[in-house]
Amino acid sequence: MDMDLTKIPSDPFESRLEFLKEGFSVFANLTIEYIQKEYPQKSNLYKCLDFMSNSISETSRSDLETLNRVWFFPINEATNELNECLFRILETAYKSGYDNLRRALELVVTGSYFSMNNIDENDAKGWLNSQRETPLFSRAIKSLMHDKRFSKLEYETLWVTELKNFYWSLSDIIHTRGINFSLATLQPSNFSYNEIRVKQFSQENLKILLDTFIETVKHICTSIAITNPILLIGLPIDEKYGFDVPVSGFFREHQSNELWDLINSSTKEFFKNLTSTDIELLSISKWMDELPDMTDEEIEEQVAEFRKSMSK
Repeated sequence: MDMDLTKIPSDPFESRLEFLKEGFSVFANLTIEYIQKEYPQKSNLYKCLDFMSNSISETSRSDLETLNRVWFFPINEATNELNECLFRILETAYKSGYDNLRRALELVVTGSYFSMNNIDENDAKGWLNSQRETPLFSRAIKSLMHDKRFSKLEYETLWVTELKNFYWSLSDIIHTRGINFSLATLQPSNFSYNEIRVKQFSQENLKILLDTFIETVKHICTSIAITNPILLIGLPIDEKYGFDVPVSGFFREHQSNELWDLINSSTKEFFKNLTSTDIELLSISKWMDELPDMTDEEIEEQVAEFRKSMSK
């Protein structure tokens, strides 16, 4: 960082602003260059980003009972946290990025917890409206294990145990479990000025955080898949509904393929068996297939109605 330190303002906020302005574009460009040219998991990272941009908002079940409980808030807020992590990455605020990842994971699990029938609907609404506490992660997981699919997934793959261990590893960072999880280790700095610790670009720490970002998204996708497994079966939504598609809860084939790519590899065999044998999933798929395709005339009527509503 090439700065004239004699021109640094004395005000503690203005001085920090100068360092931010000086370093941000340099570090952000170094970050982007590393990701695009050197990062070993670039293809997996961009799969995660594509899923965030194109499909994750459609993963929540849209039945009235679920909507009455938590609406689309958990998955939308989790997506916001993942996006915030990307900004932290560009800023070289590596340790803060882990906090975003932990919250994103927590939100998805909490959303699954409150969508379950054995949880009181008023408790779910209370959490949604910030009137009751967020359940502890371990409590939410314990409750989810009462679901037959969750418990079977754990029995066959130990994914729930893997998920808990991953969450605790994020918690170790957030709660600074000793020097290995300190700012000095995770977000090193080689320059300070008047007690201002200036952030620096670190390729090593950037790679670790990017790897963790991908792992977080994979755990989120696995949680989404076991909570709403019909998403793993691509359905002919456009052919059956035209432009008036369900707001959420079902995937087209290409979206389903994206989800398959991102669930934890240890769970794929389980989900293959689930989607080929689960009576509820097969009946939903059969029901959708047997719906009549939209005719050209019906699609034209939808377009006309849409234009009419837009003109109003």
